[in-house]
Amino acid sequence: IVSPFAVAPRRWVGERTFAWLGRYRRLSKDYEYLTATSEAVIYLAMTRLLARRLTGSINTPQNEGAQIISQDGEWLVFAGNNRPGGIGNFDIYISFKTPEGWSAAQNLGAVVNSEYWDSQPCLSPDKRQLYFASNRPGGFGGSDIYVSTLQPNGKWSEPQNMGPGINTSGEEACPFLHADNQTFYFTSNGWPGYGDEDIFVMRKGADGAWGAPQNLGYPINTIHREGTL
Repeated sequence: IVSPFAVAPRRWVGERTFAWLGRYRRLSKDYEYLTATSEAVIYLAMTRLLARRLTGSINTPQNEGAQIISQDGEWLVFAGNNRPGGIGNFDIYISFKTPEGWSAAQNLGAVVNSEYWDSQPCLSPDKRQLYFASNRPGGFGGSDIYVSTLQPNGKWSEPQNMGPGINTSGEEACPFLHADNQTFYFTSNGWPGYGDEDIFVMRKGADGAWGAPQNLGYPINTIHREGTL
């Protein structure tokens, strides 16, 4: 599983499957989604396991990355670049689990995506909110974190900037919402920190509002760059 190509681990899916982003062994410019079982991770000290490509129609000759699988294991949301029909530099796509593997990806469209960089999606546990980073105009800094809500008609709402309580004149990115739907992690080089980019956490209050971001501190954050949740 572990190789010089494996980057950006994301999450366990259910109890047995872990998904991460890896550089394809033969085509060094391409990225693909890879999976492994938890038993294999435990067994890694005794034998070497080769990762396998996800079944279905996710991967293309272009770049796919920054994936997140919904808590129920049924949706896969990711960022893709230079795909046919794309809108911007990177767009956000969604795929659904089928008996044959993951379905062909669907671009979330011009309501969610812009002509700029839209990436690093994160779904809420109930799949009703989609958080992502974007450098579209109108934000507070280089890249901001936005949220879009799934409406009763099944369409995603226009993304809303999460505001100055999280976004700064610097760069905020890599949003990740815990399974409790109350704990939100992200990276920033705009809030006071230890290094180039630190990991922060904020928690939702009883009134439903997000509290002030807190730096996770040392030893998680260092004088170097921490990121990619």
